Amino acid sequence: MSSFICSPKHFNSIEFYLKQKQEGNDQLYCLRELAKTKNKWATGEEIKAFVDILRELNVLCCSLQYKHHFEGKLDQEIQEQRDTLLTNKKTVAHLTDIGAYKALQCLSYQIELKHLKDLRALTTQEELAMKLLEEATNEIASQIVRNLPGYDTANWGL
Repeated sequence: MSSFICSPKHFNSIEFYLKQKQEGNDQLYCLRELAKTKNKWATGEEIKAFVDILRELNVLCCSLQYKHHFEGKLDQEIQEQRDTLLTNKKTVAHLTDIGAYKALQCLSYQIELKHLKDLRALTTQEELAMKLLEEATNEIASQIVRNLPGYDTANWGL
């Protein structure tokens, strides 16, 4: 597979979308797992921390996949890419549910964990972030389908 590091705008847009969901009446249930207090919704800061873990995983996995391009300077490359993603947080695209779904799918594809797992085990936070990335993508897909014409009139049981 061929991977790339997603742009700051890509991550910023996902983070903005998730925060908007949490602040509105259309919350993503799976993000409750980010909340440090039981039975609460994740805060904007908890969502930011979640997306920052995904930023770092994307940088690490992609850089390790192409480490042969950075012989002798892999650590420097990782740090530069990480700094770029963590400091450029102003540019945002406002995503629809479909746009968010596709952005999350793209991100999931770009994070090839095998390259990192060859070096070390995932942290508990990284495992949770990857689990929630998949769950959020699936939950958004489900919301999209439930809004399609004919969904409400389709039979539940046959």
